[in-house]
Parts: sequence; structure tokens; C-alpha cells
Amino acid sequence: MKDRFNFSFDIRIGLHAGNVIYGDIGHSEYKSQTVLGDTVNVASRLEALNKKTNTQFLVSDEIYNLVGSSLSVNKKVITRLRGKSEKMTAYSVLGFRISDPILEIQKSFDHVLEYNPHWIESYIDKLKNFTMGNATSDQVKGEKESSISQAEFLNSIESIIEKLGNPISLKKEVSKLADIYQSLGIAKKDFPKLVPILLSTLRENLPSEWNPSLEAIWTQVITDLTIETIES
Repeated sequence: MKDRFNFSFDIRIGLHAGNVIYGDIGHSEYKSQTVLGDTVNVASRLEALNKKTNTQFLVSDEIYNLVGSSLSVNKKVITRLRGKSEKMTAYSVLGFRISDPILEIQKSFDHVLEYNPHWIESYIDKLKNFTMGNATSDQVKGEKESSISQAEFLNSIESIIEKLGNPISLKKEVSKLADIYQSLGIAKKDFPKLVPILLSTLRENLPSEWNPSLEAIWTQVITDLTIETIES
């Protein structure tokens, strides 16, 4: 939160895994979705336990068994939660041992926007040069100058970055980006050639943070997205 929005606040989180009852509760004029069950109660009590243990994020043994190898923990808590006869183990989570690639992409993209809010202009110019370089002289003479809204293009890319990790929502945004590329006269078969162009633009607008690790993450994500745009 601090890195992405320059804002921070204290919260307590309790996380547990198990079966729940999920559905709409209320009457015909007003309903709300909710989850019920023992799993929810345990998560709620873990959240409250943070106050006693001076922690912020506690996960149950069930969660730790599933993803513990990816977590950095600093405290193991053995406790008996209210309403439970047996003791259980909880772990205080500090973060991930290995950085989350989606978070790295989102964070670095925010920094690109901070460094140069108009970076999209440079990218569009490069795309137009690419189009001219790949068109025959007859095509150049016969085609009208493609008009594209910079705001529309930027919003499309921002939406994709925001929805990384959400395949259903991402598919729709990727399709929009494919339409924008095609409106510039770029055929789907040429989409893979755009990967180094976008990478170079990002690199130019993130000079202090760009490194081989970040480039590898961006390359993988852009390549995967390019495949999706071709298939959209």
C-alpha cells in the first residue's frame, strides 16, 4: 500500500482455509452476499488474536501447510481459540519469501506513471514507426493516418495491469488492446514483435529501478499477454 499509493494504515488479518456456506441473505428487496461457518469463525478469531500477540497477520496451520514454503514468518503461536476445545497453531506472516511477480509489475508500472505520465506518447510513436517500417510504399500511400486516443490506449494498458491474476476480467481487456493495435494497422501476426518495443519504452521511463530481474518479469508477462491478444 505504501509503495503503490504512498499511504499506509494498520490492519489486522486472520486467514483460515476450509468449507463455508456462501449465499445471499436478506429479504426480496435487500440482499447481501455473505459466508458462514466454522472456517469463518476461526478466521475472525485469528484476526482478533493479533491484538493479544502484537501481530498483524495470522494464518492457521491449514494455510501454512498449503503455502507456508512461500511465506516469511517471524512467530509461531499456539493458542486455544474461543469456542474450541483443542489448541491450534497460528503463524505470524511478514510477507512472501519470493516476490510476487504481479505485485512487482503493478508497483513498477505505477512508478513509470509517476516518472513520466506521458510515457504512452513515446510508445505510440514507436508503434507508428514500426507500422511504417513494416508497410509497403503502396500501403503507406493508400492508408489514412490512424487516429487513436492516448487516454483510451493508456486506460486499456492500466486495466490489464490492474486485472493481472483475474483471468476472466483480463480476457476482455486483452481483447480491447488487440483492437487498438489493429486500429494502428498492426496485424496479429506481428504482435510478438511489439514485445521489445514495449520493454524498451518501460526501461526508458524507469531508469533507476530497472534491473535484469524486473526485465525478466516484464518480459514473461508481456509475452504471455501477447499470446492472449493473438488468440483473442
